[in-house]
Amino acid sequence: MPTIANHISMTVPIAMIRYFIINRKLPELQLFLTMKYTTGGHFKLNKESRNWICNILRWKSDKTFRKHLKWLINHRLVTVNSKTSNYRIVRYDLAMRRLKLVGKKSARINYQDLGIRFKAFCYGSVITYYSRYKYFLDCKKGSSVRKTGHTSKHDDGPYLILPNASLAHFMGIDIATASRYRSVARKAHYIEVYDDLVCLNLPASFLTEEQERCPKLASRMRVLNGKIYIQMPSQIVPCISLVNKNYKCERPKTGWERRLAVKLSNSSP
Repeated sequence: MPTIANHISMTVPIAMIRYFIINRKLPELQLFLTMKYTTGGHFKLNKESRNWICNILRWKSDKTFRKHLKWLINHRLVTVNSKTSNYRIVRYDLAMRRLKLVGKKSARINYQDLGIRFKAFCYGSVITYYSRYKYFLDCKKGSSVRKTGHTSKHDDGPYLILPNASLAHFMGIDIATASRYRSVARKAHYIEVYDDLVCLNLPASFLTEEQERCPKLASRMRVLNGKIYIQMPSQIVPCISLVNKNYKCERPKTGWERRLAVKLSNSSP
């Protein structure tokens, strides 16, 4: 098998990461990316290659490899040449087309991210993407600098805001699951999270009154050294690089569709 250059990175579309997370198929994506990263897109499956890939992914059973590879073949993300028995990993634009996905943002992934840290990498990638996406939404709404954590409209600012409720909304998951995603990504250092406590300069007795008036707001308050502090949204510093890629996700037109388009363009006034 080929020698792997650990310093070489490749990209993976955020739309694909989100799809495999939601459908609970991250091992399949892990296998897809590992074969794409290490084989150059084509390989011949034998016992040596299976053991080599299983060793990279820390899979103890050859049965696990076959199970996930079968899923990729059934969804046409990996094709098999019946004559030569060679396997081919399809390119990203074709894979996204077959999964009915769209999107330009991609995350850079290294060889070290393909092992036991792969799940944390995927969580960190979607958190990075949606934290920047929410930031741009806040800019369009004219949110304050205090709320967005930026003074610039570029996406390379140091601090981003993404509450667990917002991540849950974007991903279509519950808040507890979103909190777990952030905890896993934070533990693996794919994101840095800084909690923000603001002193209100109010006596501790005010908290009791506030619990009766507005329990939801009071739940964000803490008493430290006799003063009340309020928990503001945590600030996130992404450690994953995102890039734009022009994937041709739309289905290519057939011959009659192209001829029809030409006729329509010629007949238009």
